[in-house]
Amino acid sequence: MSQAVSGKSNASRVLGELALIFLGITSALWFDNLNQDRHQRRLETLILHEMSSALAKDTVDLHINIAVGDSVLASIATVFAELRDSPAYRDELAMQFARSTRFVRFFHSPAAYEHLRSAGFDVIANDALRQSIISYYGGLVLVLMWVDENIVIENWESLLRPQMMAKFEYDSYFAPAIPRSYASLRHDVDYHNALRVTVSGLGGQLDMTRRTLAAADALLAGIEDELARR
Repeated sequence: MSQAVSGKSNASRVLGELALIFLGITSALWFDNLNQDRHQRRLETLILHEMSSALAKDTVDLHINIAVGDSVLASIATVFAELRDSPAYRDELAMQFARSTRFVRFFHSPAAYEHLRSAGFDVIANDALRQSIISYYGGLVLVLMWVDENIVIENWESLLRPQMMAKFEYDSYFAPAIPRSYASLRHDVDYHNALRVTVSGLGGQLDMTRRTLAAADALLAGIEDELARR
């Protein structure tokens, strides 16, 4: 009888010890998962703050680029109208000729996005927000920068700049560009074609810039909403 009681007692003690071990392991895993989740959330918050600052700078640059692009198109329109309608050169046209050569490119800081890439995109818990981030940085920004480099700047280097160097007293768009022969310039096919290609490339750049700005504004609002909930 005593042996049976002793056996039951030992079994109960073993089961109790096993239960304590299981509880300890479960608690340790739970606390580890909790710490990992807190770390992920702190990291997510840090990256979102970095992106918020970067996007605010992006929107300023994009607004400036749109304003400059619109002013260049206006100058080119003025140049075309003057060449068509005015047989005599006027000194005030020199700045319009110079401004028609201006171009801009989009500069943005990729540090926040690279931080996210190195940490893993799943750090962003909100699926829609994560997809918007990828679409902006991995899509629109790259396309706009490609347009800047391979269309706008390429057109300037290969078409418009050689025309300006050959047919104007010209240093930069900050200084007047005085045509060497205004009468010849009025009917200069190569110069006119260079301006038309510039208008086409700049129009595409402006369209892409406006799309990128709209996406940046929406993404910035989404990030600020997400941070406000914390």
